[in-house]
Amino acid sequence: SGSLEFAGVEPPSVLLAALAPRMLRMAAQQADGTLLWVTGPKTIRTHIAPKLVEAATAAGRPRSRIVAALPLRVPDEPDRARERVARGFSRYGQLVNYRRVLDIEGVEGPQDVMIVGNEEEVEAQLRDLADAGATDYYAAFVTLDRDDVESIPRTRALLKSLLGKV
Repeated sequence: SGSLEFAGVEPPSVLLAALAPRMLRMAAQQADGTLLWVTGPKTIRTHIAPKLVEAATAAGRPRSRIVAALPLRVPDEPDRARERVARGFSRYGQLVNYRRVLDIEGVEGPQDVMIVGNEEEVEAQLRDLADAGATDYYAAFVTLDRDDVESIPRTRALLKSLLGKV
């Protein structure tokens, strides 16, 4: 085995995809935090963040990062976007660990935790994630068809405008 060392360069942050209590403990004790998928603010607030804080504190480690990855769309047709996410990500409602976090959230599937709406609604949803304990947000853009050219630039512009504010 070998290694490389670079003077003056910070090592990259290491995140562990974790939803269950033991994996969350490992993410806080041995990594820099967790990367979540289709996990809403209620679950972050009541399940994810408390377990990470407890484990990091017990290990004498700094606060863990919580990267919330969710489908996102700034649409003119929010119902159509939810339908697309329901179809495209339906398997997550059937996988044990994802089903657990969706149940904690009190929702049927990923379409119910996606970030969707006009600019003001999306900003409010992102603020709710941050208030719940998410330190970062990973946007998984949702398009409705191949000709969907308006939503992505509109969504990028909104996210750019919110940098450093949320």
